[in-house]
Amino acid sequence: MSDATENFSSFITVNGAKLFLDSTDGRAAALLRRRDLLHPTATALWQLAINSASWDWVIDVGANYGEMLVGTDLPSGSTVVAVEPNQRVLPYLARSLQDAIPTATILPCAVSDVCGTATMHEDLTWSGNSTLEGEWVAERADHTWRRIDVPALTLPKLLTEIGVRRDDAVLIKLDIEGHEGTVMRTALGSLRDLSRCAVMVELVRLCEADLSWLLTEFCVTVLDVHRSVLVSADGMSVAELSSLIEEGDVHQRDVLAVPRRDRTSRC
Repeated sequence: MSDATENFSSFITVNGAKLFLDSTDGRAAALLRRRDLLHPTATALWQLAINSASWDWVIDVGANYGEMLVGTDLPSGSTVVAVEPNQRVLPYLARSLQDAIPTATILPCAVSDVCGTATMHEDLTWSGNSTLEGEWVAERADHTWRRIDVPALTLPKLLTEIGVRRDDAVLIKLDIEGHEGTVMRTALGSLRDLSRCAVMVELVRLCEADLSWLLTEFCVTVLDVHRSVLVSADGMSVAELSSLIEEGDVHQRDVLAVPRRDRTSRC
């Protein structure tokens, strides 16, 4: 990764810190035009999750430029980990965290259902679309894509490698463009074993079967965007949750999911 000064001439200021950006990337260009975060209600949900407990670990899987870490107030005692396989954005992520959260660790890998090497479909037009799920490429046929091999870990293996213990409280953001269900299914047992755990899961490309599974295995809450509070979706079907989201009163992109100890556990 290059650290030439000219690489870091483009940035925005969020939460009092600089977020460095590659201005040739469409997603970065959108951030530069807005001069602010692209999804403020997602940030609000993430901040509520951060504030909901004393977390030992805050882990951002699919960190991109790091705005969900730089743009929020993190607990001082937490260990912060950013996971991002895209070599294009990694130098900017590293520079932003170096300044804003110097104790943060960056893992340059993907998270999947197997360890080893995975094929990432990198969107050269909009870095945030890069994914391990190749079928999504057709949705953005007007974008430029390339296939590259990246190192991959399962979420349980990642937690082990960074030193998470069973008695730790762990908060995870999982935004990996359609691969969330696969990763969550692989990790369910490990997440249940933690003393406390919550996962902010992106819904944008989550299929109906994965959403149904999520509602069964996790206590799911959504963000009421008018009152800025979390609202339980416990007992809802996929259709009911989808209807609630479509009404526009709750944040539409992500939910907060806490693993049930078993399927009969109430939230």
